[in-house]
Amino acid sequence: MLGTVGKASRVLDLFTSQRPEWGVTETSLELEIPRSSAHDLLATLAETGLLRHAEGNRYRLGWKLLAMSSTVLDTSDVRIHARPVMRALMTKLGATVHLAILDEGQVMYIDKLTAAAGLPVPLSAVGKRLPPHCSAVGKVLLAHESRGTVSDALERCGMCQYTEKTICSADRLGFELAGIRRAGTARDTEGAVDGVCCHAAPIVDAGRVVAAISVSVSSTADRRFANRYDEVVRAAGVRISRGLAGAHREPMRHAVAG
Repeated sequence: MLGTVGKASRVLDLFTSQRPEWGVTETSLELEIPRSSAHDLLATLAETGLLRHAEGNRYRLGWKLLAMSSTVLDTSDVRIHARPVMRALMTKLGATVHLAILDEGQVMYIDKLTAAAGLPVPLSAVGKRLPPHCSAVGKVLLAHESRGTVSDALERCGMCQYTEKTICSADRLGFELAGIRRAGTARDTEGAVDGVCCHAAPIVDAGRVVAAISVSVSSTADRRFANRYDEVVRAAGVRISRGLAGAHREPMRHAVAG
C-alpha cells in the first residue's frame, strides 16, 4: 500500500504549470515504470478525482485538488494568525504583503494581499513556488536552516538569474544569510523583479522558523524608507509568532481548568 501511495505521489508531482498534461507513455518513460502500471495509476487517480481526463487520452490535475488545497490553507494555523497582521501591513504601507514557507527546498507562497494601489508582483501567487535565493522570504527562511539544508535547496533549485541584481553565487548568498541571522530581517533589492524591493522577517512556532512574512515595495520607496520597512516587518513577524504561541497555550489552560 505504501509503495502504491508513493508511486501515485510521483505521478502527481509530474504535473506543473509548464507541463500540465501527461499521457500514459510519457508517464511510463518519465517514471521508468511499465506502461501498464502507468495506465493503472493514471486511471485510478482519475477515478478518485485527483486527475481528470483531457483530450487525446491525456490527463490533467483534478478539481478535487483545488478543494483540498483550500482546506489546507483555511486550516493552516500560521495563515490564520498571519492574515489580520497582513491586512494591517497592507493598509498601513499600501504594499503587497506575502506569507511563505519553505517546502522541499523551494519557497511556496501560502497567502498574498495587494493594496489597491500596491505594487504588482507577477512572480508570486498563492501556491506558486520559486527558488529561495532570489527573494527576501526565501533568504530569511534559508538563514534559519542548517548548512546541509541550504546546500540541498540550492542544488535542487539552482540559482538562476532573474535580474541583473539576482544573487547567483553560493558564497555570496552564504555571507548574506549570516547577516540576516544577525539582523533578524532579510532584504531583496530587485533580485526577483526589476523595480521591486522586499523586506522579510521570520515567523517562529515552537522554537523554530516555520514561515516568513514580507512586504514588497517600489525601489523608489525603498530608497527612502528601507529601515522603516525592516522595523515594521520584524514587528509583524513577532506579532504572528506570539499569536501562534498563545494559540498553543490556550488548549493547555482549558485542560488545566477542566
